[in-house]
Amino acid sequence: MNGDVFTINIVGDHNNLYLKHFWLGYDPEKHVFDSVAHEITEEGAVVMTDAKSSILCRRVQSSMPGDHEVVIAEVIGSVVHNEKVKPQMHVRKTGLNY
Repeated sequence: MNGDVFTINIVGDHNNLYLKHFWLGYDPEKHVFDSVAHEITEEGAVVMTDAKSSILCRRVQSSMPGDHEVVIAEVIGSVVHNEKVKPQMHVRKTGLNY
């Protein structure tokens, strides 16, 4: 919905376990961030406090051109939690399998 606030959390190379946490699934009865260090902003967005950095965004527009949603957002804030680490990189051999 336009106006919704969300966070893009940039995982650092020190956070290898985050990939497993989010990819392996989780109990739908529990909040996905229950076992991850985080704070909730005044706007209701989740900031992962152990991430490299976090970008606070407000949805301006979105579209569903296929099986994915494309979101256009305005950046309304950001914070660097750890300047010493590099962003985590994951490169797929193909985009055919998720």
